[in-house]
Order: sequence, then C-alpha cells, then structure tokens
Amino acid sequence: MTSALQRLTLMIGLLLGSAASCEELEGGQALKGQNLEGAPLGDVSGTVVDQTLTVFGHEFSRFFATAWLDNPEFAEKNLVIFERPSAAWGNLLWIEHNYQMVYRTFLGPRRTDLKAMADQAVAVVSGKIVSSDINELIIDPDLAKDELSKKSDL
Repeated sequence: MTSALQRLTLMIGLLLGSAASCEELEGGQALKGQNLEGAPLGDVSGTVVDQTLTVFGHEFSRFFATAWLDNPEFAEKNLVIFERPSAAWGNLLWIEHNYQMVYRTFLGPRRTDLKAMADQAVAVVSGKIVSSDINELIIDPDLAKDELSKKSDL
C-alpha cells in the first residue's frame, strides 16, 4: 500500500510540474531532490494516446493499444487516436504518428468486431511506420518533392 502511495505522490508531482519530493521510489532508489520540472517530453516514448469521444472509440483504442504494445519493435513509437462522431454516418477514427495520419477508418453506427478492426489497424500502421522509417533513411532531407523527381530523371 505504501509503494502505491509513493507512486501516486510521484505521479502527482510530475503532473503538477513540481520537483519530486518523495524520498524513495520502488526498490529503494532515492531521488535526493532531483528536479524533474524541466524534463523534456521527448523522453516519453511508446505511448498510445486516446483522444476518442465515444464508447466505441474507447473500445477500439483499448484493443488497438493492447495489440500495439505487444509488438516490441514499435515500443518507442508514439501514436494518437482521434475520433469524429457522426450520428448518421458512424464515427471517423484516425491514427497519427509524428503529426501524420497513418490510418483512417469509419466505425458504422452498428456495433462491429472492434478487436478485428484494431488488429487490422495495427498491421496497417506498423507497415506505414516501417516504410516511413525506410524513406527517411533513403531520401535526402534537403531535397523537396519537386527536386527529388528532377534528381531521379537524371
């Protein structure tokens, strides 16, 4: 019970942006007054943020996050799941990685097999992220798209 209270105190301290005030973490590691206020957010990796609005969106997000975090090769990738609900057409769901949309689908107004849709989304998103990572290694970042086509014509 005490370790849960210590973790809760640490999390509240981090969320409020104050210096960590608890003396010990789990396992007896002492913080000794380290200031965590200026910790960069870029150090947080491997998160799936749920920005959905409906019960169906939350369920899809939960199934997706469970399947996504089971893949250790994508443990450092951050994703955000968004939703735009519509009573007539169903819910538009999309997933972004580095502010780029990598997946988009509609959830119909009827209840569908969300687990199967989430598994399919994991396959599509992982494929797009792998191809994006390969393109970043191959393409020169100094070239714009029109320059790239001129270079390949040579």
